[in-house]
Amino acid sequence: MEDDIVPIIRVVISSTLSIESAALHGWKFCTDQLLHIDLKHSTLHNVLEKLDEVRLCTGVQEVTKHTKEHIIMKWESDQLKVEKTFSRAKNCIITVWDPDSVCTNCAKHDIKARYNRKYCSKKKLELLEKDERLTVQEDLHMEIMAMMNEESDNMNEWQRMFFQEQCSNAERHPNARRYHPDVIRWALELYARSPAGYQMLRQTGVLSLPSSGVLRQYRNFASSNAGVCESTLLQLEKLTKTIDAYLVVDEMKVRENLVYQDGRILGYVDHGDRHSPEDIATHICMFYVRSFDRTISMPVSWYPTKATPAAQLTSMFWEAFMACEFRSVRIHAVVADGASTNRKFFSIAHGAIGNPNYNNYTIPHPSLPEEPIFLCSDTSHLLKVSL
Repeated sequence: MEDDIVPIIRVVISSTLSIESAALHGWKFCTDQLLHIDLKHSTLHNVLEKLDEVRLCTGVQEVTKHTKEHIIMKWESDQLKVEKTFSRAKNCIITVWDPDSVCTNCAKHDIKARYNRKYCSKKKLELLEKDERLTVQEDLHMEIMAMMNEESDNMNEWQRMFFQEQCSNAERHPNARRYHPDVIRWALELYARSPAGYQMLRQTGVLSLPSSGVLRQYRNFASSNAGVCESTLLQLEKLTKTIDAYLVVDEMKVRENLVYQDGRILGYVDHGDRHSPEDIATHICMFYVRSFDRTISMPVSWYPTKATPAAQLTSMFWEAFMACEFRSVRIHAVVADGASTNRKFFSIAHGAIGNPNYNNYTIPHPSLPEEPIFLCSDTSHLLKVSL
């Protein structure tokens, strides 16, 4: 129409009689929607009739941050005025064939906006949950609470703490929720194993857990200095009795990159006071301490590396070993996988280099010869990943 700013429908046809592009009220849409129009064997009149059958998707009903506006403007008495405004899903198909109908993508968005926490605003979600709550009789409520109290007697101390915290946080605003340090440690480990699974538990409301932003703050709190972790030493110094534990050593692949932080460039190989080649690190070599009764489980030291020689790995082990022994943690074993570097590290630590008959699987304890340190080759990673 002559009052429209842009054509109602615009189609660009190539010299090979194929549709190159198409737009409806100024919004481009996929030309696959017009594949049924045979330009080579149809008259111009028939083509125009089929194009006239194309209708505009009426958009979504629920406006969220995942929608965008489509404004149709017209001239009226030499003034530009808004005739219609549509809100669409970002992947709206634009075209439909039935008048006043909605495309499949906009329809899916409306369903997600009502029931999915990712799409629904917090205020609207609270109103929705309030409307969908069911009121039960007082007798039924007391019976359910009695059943839950009976089951709580079968829970261990950690389960009871977790259950009570979930009940208290369910009644609080998301910004006012508080979490026990053990819950934060558990959430960090769960998020490290599967970020997607962790987000699903939060978004579906199955569990009340800290957000990923909160976890990043806790995860980045530790110092980035290579070597023995000062925060771990402070925790070990608080022990009031001797703990029996073992050390786990392993390397993990990291992305090669240089980062400028706190006036330093991080990302190079750093073996502490030992010789370090001037290369960008590709792995992290970490020593981890775990007690047999699961009282402690934390990293002792870590080093950015590329290929850690067995001799330096032995020196790193004794450094982590002494850091634990001086703080009431008795180390009884060291666990490593079956890599050739680790096997040579075992030989050096035992003092069996050059001995072809070496078959001893222990290291002499520096101060307690009657209590050797056992060498465990965990080729299947069963001990390393056990909690």
